[in-house]
Amino acid sequence: MKNNPILSVVIITHNESNNIQPCIQSCLEHFSRLLSFEILVVDSQSTDMTAKMAKKLGARVLTHAWLGYAQQKNFAFEHIRGQWILSLDADERLTAELASEISKELKSQTNYNGFQIARKTFFAEQWIRHAGWWPDFQLRLFRKGFGKFNSRKVHESLEVQGSIKKLKYPMLHYSYRSISHYFQKMEIYTTLAASQVSNAKKKWCFFHILFDPPFVFIKMFILKLGFLDGWIGVIVCGLSACNSFIKYIKVFELNRLDY
Repeated sequence: MKNNPILSVVIITHNESNNIQPCIQSCLEHFSRLLSFEILVVDSQSTDMTAKMAKKLGARVLTHAWLGYAQQKNFAFEHIRGQWILSLDADERLTAELASEISKELKSQTNYNGFQIARKTFFAEQWIRHAGWWPDFQLRLFRKGFGKFNSRKVHESLEVQGSIKKLKYPMLHYSYRSISHYFQKMEIYTTLAASQVSNAKKKWCFFHILFDPPFVFIKMFILKLGFLDGWIGVIVCGLSACNSFIKYIKVFELNRLDY
């Protein structure tokens, strides 16, 4: 890694000791012989070994109080040294093919300002090929000064000025280690999503709590071919329907508190 790298890999963390090492190692392994890069970890006061592990692997680590997903990432972007930014989550991994493709694009003096990358998402070590989980293109690579995340509390997205291209090779996304892990994350995300819906003053209706969960299941399992993933497809679609149900009863709870 040089003082003026071509690429800055940005990772925001909080208690990610299970993920940070393989995430950083995938960058070190696949980028080291291809281009000049740095790894910047912005850690929100983790109580585990996340920050120490990242430093040991050579990452530059900044500690910063949690601002929210989008705001934390935008803060990190202000402290990068590279000409390009690759925003990764701690549970994501690079592949050799993707790293090579990124290197070729950045060295080609491209006119594109952003690149979308597909994600292969795994549930309990199994790649989910259907149910709308693949290819799951995410805008993650962009030219410095031309992009930032929007202000959504959850499922934030990157907004880039200028032309955008889809890359051929995917990243790996180890989002859920188990069903228990899914429920742990669901508690966090449904609370944020419910607050987002409530703050948008979306009119509450029992229609959402009664019909959204079964609609989510039918859409994912039948229309988006989730049944082709077998029993793990049933589980993923069922949990997604549960996620919708929990989100809307939390909206109901929030709206009751407003009266």
